[in-house]
Amino acid sequence: MAMDGPVGLGLAITLRDLDFQCAKPDQRHALVFDEVRGLRWNGLSAQSRAVVFLSLVDGCDSVSVISNDLSAAVTPFERAPGISGDVICESANRIA
Repeated sequence: MAMDGPVGLGLAITLRDLDFQCAKPDQRHALVFDEVRGLRWNGLSAQSRAVVFLSLVDGCDSVSVISNDLSAAVTPFERAPGISGDVICESANRIA
């Protein structure tokens, strides 16, 4: 994971080429972001059956999700009420 600055200061975060695995099925969300802007997420692989892989809670904006393998996730993306659909820009993701 590369960070353009400390998490929590409103700076951009880049996640690249990560592989998420669980030893046993887990009902929790794999990644939960709150008040994130400028998240770039590419080359990730969800190898476990997470109920929700990426959850955007509140105040999120400009989230890019590109070229990921999310085929094992039951629900690849979830947005909290009030977060519009255009907050996530996604392309070329493998979804079951």
